[in-house]
Amino acid sequence: MQFHGIEYVGQGLGGSPSNQIQEKNLGPVFSTVTFKVSGNVTELGYKTKDGDAAFLDAGTKVYTVKGYQPWFRLAAHSRGMIVLYEVTQNPQAKRGAQLLDIDGKVRFISINSEQDGVTELAAIKNPQQIARLVTLIDNAPIHTQGSNHAAAYFLALHFIDGTTFTRQYWPAPDGHFGDLLMSKEFQQAIEHVKNLSNCSTCSMAYSAMPIHSPKFASW
Repeated sequence: MQFHGIEYVGQGLGGSPSNQIQEKNLGPVFSTVTFKVSGNVTELGYKTKDGDAAFLDAGTKVYTVKGYQPWFRLAAHSRGMIVLYEVTQNPQAKRGAQLLDIDGKVRFISINSEQDGVTELAAIKNPQQIARLVTLIDNAPIHTQGSNHAAAYFLALHFIDGTTFTRQYWPAPDGHFGDLLMSKEFQQAIEHVKNLSNCSTCSMAYSAMPIHSPKFASW
């Protein structure tokens, strides 16, 4: 769906199990769907307009989500459930902090299988390291041209409220997390953790590693 030029995508019917929000999570009404695209548009190249939604009926109320900026997350009722919507494109955003509202919200970051986007391969849980990675995401420029390579895996940001934000991740030479072009420091950190994922003693050593350890880059 689209509002104020910002495009959002629904996280499945009711979202994944970790993204099934409840009535208590809804804030005030943000807007109302004015046009349902599915079943009403047959022309190729239809350009989405504000108020359009792919599968929500016209007249459906769209709500803010408590704790999140409306340019990042919205929600709506559909088929007796609440669907969480997350931003996919925001033409006004130039960097990560203007696209994703994640500061102070991330509990840990997991590296997930490219097969299903859910199976956890490795995780970063050190608070200092999480804070640094969030800063790098905030500062990352937006690069919507995408990658010429297949995504290697998914990165999931696990929020304190129990919900998650998951996007595909392309390591070097691309270094894309969704539409964000990540720095070398971020790429090296993720690769380092993934490479240690099959070594329990290495993972323990990494968890205890100072954030500016010379072991790799500034990590």
